[in-house]
Amino acid sequence: GTNYISNWLGATITTTNGHGMQIVRDGSGVTNVTNAGTINASRRGMFVDTSTSTGDTNITNSGSITSVESAINVDASADTGNLSITHSGTSNVTGSFHAVDITAFTSMRGAVNIGNSAGANDVITINDGSAIRIDAINGASDIDIDTATGAKLTVGGGVSSGIQVLMTDTGANTSGFDIRHDGSLTATGASKGIEVGVDEAQAGTNNTYGTVTIGSTGSLQTDTGTAISVSVQDGGNGATSARIDTTIEAGGSVTSTGGVGFEEQTSANSIDLQTTLDIAGTLSGGTAATRMGSGDDTTILRNTASVTGQIDGGTGTDTLQFDFSSAKTQDASQFTNFETLTKSSSGQLSFTGTNADTMSVLLQQGSIAFNGTMTNSTVTASAGTTVRGWATFACLTPMGPTVAPGNSIGTLTVQGNVTFGDNSTYAVEVDQNGNADRINATGAATIYSNLNTFKESDPAVVYQGTSTSY
Repeated sequence: GTNYISNWLGATITTTNGHGMQIVRDGSGVTNVTNAGTINASRRGMFVDTSTSTGDTNITNSGSITSVESAINVDASADTGNLSITHSGTSNVTGSFHAVDITAFTSMRGAVNIGNSAGANDVITINDGSAIRIDAINGASDIDIDTATGAKLTVGGGVSSGIQVLMTDTGANTSGFDIRHDGSLTATGASKGIEVGVDEAQAGTNNTYGTVTIGSTGSLQTDTGTAISVSVQDGGNGATSARIDTTIEAGGSVTSTGGVGFEEQTSANSIDLQTTLDIAGTLSGGTAATRMGSGDDTTILRNTASVTGQIDGGTGTDTLQFDFSSAKTQDASQFTNFETLTKSSSGQLSFTGTNADTMSVLLQQGSIAFNGTMTNSTVTASAGTTVRGWATFACLTPMGPTVAPGNSIGTLTVQGNVTFGDNSTYAVEVDQNGNADRINATGAATIYSNLNTFKESDPAVVYQGTSTSY
């Protein structure tokens, strides 16, 4: 059957030495626990023990909770049912505890919803703890955390996190958590914004444990703590790599004033995280925008992305992908520790500044203007693309594109070989004083079949041949 335990609108529960609402349930069936009124508790506001239950539990707070300990606490150590928590009211935790706290979450499915789609005035205020904490997910099948537009989470100056998910003893489980943040989260002091960690990853390679999404109305602000932190450890199960992917949608904002915007945390037992960080919104870090770990990571910068601080690919084999459909300028000194740079959309990307890393630059669509120094980078351009600018780099291999040195008249400097693939085009501008574009290469120049060359509006001159080296 279905059981209902409610504190109705207008009602007030006050305790001086105990919990506001305490429910211990067992057996099957459905239990609904609701607070629509006011709870003032010296300990926990709503405490639900489902450790001996096999049924579903639904907990709702649309009222007001002020508590010393957790506002909503669930002990789910042996529960195999489904758990749903909806918080669309207000909670104020005055002690060093968490607002919504699920402990010993085991083999059940769960959902935590903060606020609602109607933009309820949802507020969670924490003195020293996490707004949402889910701990010890021992093989849990799935957990969803959503903060809606209008929800406001404020975490005090401790060393906790606004939203914290810690998975242990995952066993054979391949699913985990999905966090979507569309509200406002502010963490002061050393507190982190969103922290997700897997302490005992299952055996295998590249298993996906969860996703973090900052929605188009989401904002996350920290002081010195990391704004988004992810980590995976082996725990002795023989795991070699894992995935936790993060997306910042256009309009979303992640900022750490004095810390790191996004970081892969490492420790003695850490394994490689194969992370994809997809940025279409704002990411900023006072210490660094990103700091990846030892896995083979991919960072994607979309057309609407705005990134402040260093973009660090870490120690793996890492890719920085530029997905710009309009003209953008990128300071090459902003990124480091990437092995591959990819331009994969239309529009022109202009590089300025200096970067001495050894990188492979792949121009797949659109154009790149190299207007800085990338001394150790090799550039490979696909058919239909254009290479411009006056930069210095290590090697140029046009495989069917247009190469047009300078932005008007200028020189591309190649400290190595230049190889024009079949059907490439070399566009040279010449002014009335005889000044002209050129490529200055210290190595060999190789021309394959059908190199098209032209000067301004003159008819094209086509070089016919098989392969020629100079």
